[in-house]
Amino acid sequence: MRLFVAVNLTDGVRQQVVDAMAPIRVPDSPVRWVAPQLFHVTVKFLGEVSADQLSASQQVMDDVAARFNPFEIGYGGFGVFPNASRPKTISIACEHQATLELIQHEMVVQMAGIGFEPEGRRFNPHLTLGRVRRNTPRRDLDVVLSIMDTLNFETTDYVETLDLMASVRTPGGSSYECLHRSPLGAS
Repeated sequence: MRLFVAVNLTDGVRQQVVDAMAPIRVPDSPVRWVAPQLFHVTVKFLGEVSADQLSASQQVMDDVAARFNPFEIGYGGFGVFPNASRPKTISIACEHQATLELIQHEMVVQMAGIGFEPEGRRFNPHLTLGRVRRNTPRRDLDVVLSIMDTLNFETTDYVETLDLMASVRTPGGSSYECLHRSPLGAS
């Protein structure tokens, strides 16, 4: 199973994101948009996980989550990754919230103890909204980017759990299934 630890959005915030991005979902878009039910912030990507590692992963999640209280997190500002000259994804930024960064750090350290290597890159919390299609002419993408530059979006959400998500590949694309939920502050 291909797994990752995530912060999922509440339904209300998920709908706010959908509404905010409506102007950039142009017909014949040069972007493959992510289905709203898949919006999340990745805390730690685990990759392929054996049955033995699954139980240990859930225990690590429970231990880390228990040490942190629920918290509020802000989302806002449309952007691209890796940069404006070579955009590959369209996203919404996640504020650099101290609790989330501490949780992510602890998750990386504790998961390394059970065999999951750190990714080796800086934590950059965000919501991926879409991926630029390959071989898209820049002028087509510029239409989306120019609309995106006019949009303002800010909201907050309340995080109460860390979720262990399985990425399931289907003919229609990936879908996610929550395998385990670790409540924050449940000590």
